[in-house]
Amino acid sequence: MPLGWLRSGRFQQPRLSYRDPEVRRIIDRTAMLLLTGWRFRDDVSLAEHGGLVRRIFTPRSRHQLHIDRCTGALRRSCASVVGVHIRRTDYATFQEGRFWYEDAVYRRWMELLQASLPQPVGFLLSSDMPIDQQAFEGLTVQQAPGHELQDLY
Repeated sequence: MPLGWLRSGRFQQPRLSYRDPEVRRIIDRTAMLLLTGWRFRDDVSLAEHGGLVRRIFTPRSRHQLHIDRCTGALRRSCASVVGVHIRRTDYATFQEGRFWYEDAVYRRWMELLQASLPQPVGFLLSSDMPIDQQAFEGLTVQQAPGHELQDLY
């Protein structure tokens, strides 16, 4: 069987399910399938296998300890916690800096989110560069641990 490549952009639907007949035909014709895009969803399978998915993505205890130390106070004191990744190093040059933003832009987005979520709102900031905490003064912020896995949780 050949290698398959499924690009979500080639379909008109806003979301793609692996149960969609056209998607199933492509899957069934390949030995290995590469997926490109972010619109793939299978809510039925996720509901059915949610426990397994959570177990697979639960960090090992040594990482969970660091995560809990970092995020515990935010989670206890805030009704909503939002993770914000301020990506700097590669975004400075990727597509001529198209996705590189000043701290003021992140702050404006954070303020908009804060106004729309249950209060109080805390923000967990992570970055591939040092973060200027003063740029976020007045917002409830906590810096993420600074570890590639732990920053995801």
